[in-house]
Amino acid sequence: MFRNFISPCVSVILAILSLGMSGTAKADYADDVVSIELLPGWRTDHGTHMAAVRLTLAPGWKTYWRAPGEGGIPPQMDFEGSRNITAVETHFPTPEVFFANGMRSIGYSKVVVLPLEFRVPRPGEARLNARLDLGICEDICMPMSVDLRATLPSAGARDRAILEALAARPATFDTPIECAITPISDGMRMDVTYAAPPGVSTLPVSVIEPGDPTIWMTDTITEMRSGMITSSVELVPPRGRPLMLDRSAIRVTVLGGARGFELRGCD
Repeated sequence: MFRNFISPCVSVILAILSLGMSGTAKADYADDVVSIELLPGWRTDHGTHMAAVRLTLAPGWKTYWRAPGEGGIPPQMDFEGSRNITAVETHFPTPEVFFANGMRSIGYSKVVVLPLEFRVPRPGEARLNARLDLGICEDICMPMSVDLRATLPSAGARDRAILEALAARPATFDTPIECAITPISDGMRMDVTYAAPPGVSTLPVSVIEPGDPTIWMTDTITEMRSGMITSSVELVPPRGRPLMLDRSAIRVTVLGGARGFELRGCD
């Protein structure tokens, strides 16, 4: 099934290619639970192109953050067929935390704008021909593959929705992070200790990301005592590979209060 969304200066063709992981769902069911629009964006001062995908979800449905928990499906983009685009970075607004059936997941409900920053090596237009893989869930989860085809204008105007999504990202919290590593049978346990960010006075949800997407990780367990937070996670490398960690690439996201915080690097 094809759905067409027309925005100023851009025509987007979205092809829902596959649905259904747990439970059953017809391909046209996605029309009832999510609509997707590409916001064409603008060329930034440092030569990249800032665009975004806006997802509007039906009540009760959600989609996922980059580290969604053990039951979630993180969004991923393959832009290999694009022209004048050599890389893409997704900027994630602060997500929500969901609890259902004894499981925790992290993502978004209602409406979410995901800014996409494309590296554009040459002046002029860029042609986006990409596939976006994401998951949407209610009582069942449906992985979706969506084709995004558009011309990204070289002189597009700044988009308020994209700017608001960028401003909603977790704030950077510059504080020392202490890491302790303990071997386990199939990998390692990491315990990360740091001062509670400003305004975080009750136990938050924290997520540790090791900087390598091939490493499997458990949900992060968090404790808070006397203004100090300790977050713990177990990390398991792909079978047959050693577990190598770049301490400078470790990222901790603290979800508590109205806005999240992000900490980088490990002492």
